[in-house]
Amino acid sequence: DLLKTPQATALLDPDPWTACIFYFHDHDWEGALMKQALFSSAFYIGAMGSRKTHEIRQVNLRTLGVADEALGRMTAPIGLIPSTRDPATLALSTLAEVVESYHRHFGGRP
Repeated sequence: DLLKTPQATALLDPDPWTACIFYFHDHDWEGALMKQALFSSAFYIGAMGSRKTHEIRQVNLRTLGVADEALGRMTAPIGLIPSTRDPATLALSTLAEVVESYHRHFGGRP
C-alpha cells in the first residue's frame, strides 16, 4: 500500500527485527511516521539528509513530543558513506550499516 497522508499509519508496525529507513525528500512527510518508528521496538531507525537537515528534523520531532532519548535512537545521516549523492551507493552503504547494526544488536555469526 502507498502512503496517502503524512500521518501515523497502521501500515508502519515495526517489531524488534525491523529496520526503518526514511528516504523522504519532502520532509513534511517524516514527522509523524518517524515519531511512530521511534516509539516502536525497531532495532534500526535511520534517515537520509545532511547534518543540518537532521538538526531541523530533531527540532520538528521535539515539537511533536519526541524526547531526546528517543531521538538518540535515530541514525542520520544514514549509510557508511553518508555524503554520497549516488542513489545506488547510498542504498548499498545504508544496507551495510543496517547489517552492522543487526549484528551489534543480535550478535554476529560464530
